[in-house]
Amino acid sequence: MNLSDLKQYVGNVIDYDPTANPAYSDQLGRIISDAYERIYTEKPWTFCQKEVELEAKPDVTGLTIGVSFGSATITHSSTLDSTMDGAIIELEGVEYIIAYVKDTSVAYLTEEYRGATGSGTDSKVIFRYLDLPADCVSVMNVSHRTNAVTPSDPGMMVALTRYEDEFYNLPLGETGTPRYWLNQDPLYISSPSVAPVVATRAELLKGDRTIELAVAHEWGGRSSGLSPSLSVTLTANEDIDWTVGLIPNSTGYQRVVYVRFPNDGFKAWYKFADKSGTPVSIPPTGIGTLQLDTSTESGAVNTDKLPFIAPRFQGDGGMRERIRLHPRQAENTVFTVRYMARPRPLIEETDTPDIPAAHRIIIAYKALENLLMKADSPAQSQLYAKRSEQEILKMERRYLITPARRIVKGDFTTPGSFRFNRFTRLTKVP
Repeated sequence: MNLSDLKQYVGNVIDYDPTANPAYSDQLGRIISDAYERIYTEKPWTFCQKEVELEAKPDVTGLTIGVSFGSATITHSSTLDSTMDGAIIELEGVEYIIAYVKDTSVAYLTEEYRGATGSGTDSKVIFRYLDLPADCVSVMNVSHRTNAVTPSDPGMMVALTRYEDEFYNLPLGETGTPRYWLNQDPLYISSPSVAPVVATRAELLKGDRTIELAVAHEWGGRSSGLSPSLSVTLTANEDIDWTVGLIPNSTGYQRVVYVRFPNDGFKAWYKFADKSGTPVSIPPTGIGTLQLDTSTESGAVNTDKLPFIAPRFQGDGGMRERIRLHPRQAENTVFTVRYMARPRPLIEETDTPDIPAAHRIIIAYKALENLLMKADSPAQSQLYAKRSEQEILKMERRYLITPARRIVKGDFTTPGSFRFNRFTRLTKVP
């Protein structure tokens, strides 16, 4: 049962063909997608959990950084790289955040350096947090897993509450083998507030087409929401130039462009490439005109090829969940994080929900509950609310688990086997 099937089911109940009015069909699709996301993320279903392997990098020490008072620019001879985007850098005992790394010798901070000017400032780059995937709703478990026959160390890690972290005043600089994890404040990437500026150029293409464009910010692999969109209608001999402006270095934001082709049946946003085939990504200091290639060999969008050559926008809105490990990793380590995921929105007519097939009808029931109330039919709305509740109970018996949780009581002074010990065994690493 895909989005088109759900629309037809809802249309049969309300006795209105959604395909008769494209605007109504799009609105109905958004209502169905919203109902789907609420059902999917409301409880810790087994089918909504995912595992991801995240690499925790150790601190990069021994860096000799060139800095100037009142400047956000830092320099180094050769070891800066893009993995440091968004990381913390300690300069003469004071922590700053790296906005982005321009190349191996130049990077920018999110604020001006407040220390003394020098060409040999002692520093280190600290990877304190682990970014979770864009579709993460909440973390279920963190562990260090290996393929070896012998058990890995430490295996499943213990979750700490923020209160425990603050009560024991756990040192942020302690390193070793991580045995505990705790949720950290999420990171928010702001969205562009204006639509992209484009112009048409002559190009030997075939076929008229309508293209919609939007821009997003990216920082350290994290994406923001989309800007307001711009619709452009091109003739057979036109393509698009995208004009890029200058934004402050301290933002660290890369600009990326997303496109969609409503006339060819593509309602979702896809990241697109320039004329050379390079994905569009312009740093803050980038400026000028970029030529987008929105053509194919036939001069129209290849409906079989686009989803595979262009990543689809996930609709995360710029909010990224993060966790912190304690002690902080002293060597390169890969951790397995199991988490509750947010589903990909139902946008294309062929999009299929990730709910088990036997229960997908619940999405239509939830959507009808809202639609019939809007249509001033409270009795029918209550009927479909009852049906959705019954379907939820069936799903709970099959797919619901008990979420892992630690309930901390008392004043943390009572001895016992479950008492947290900040002086845990550390592992010496090279």
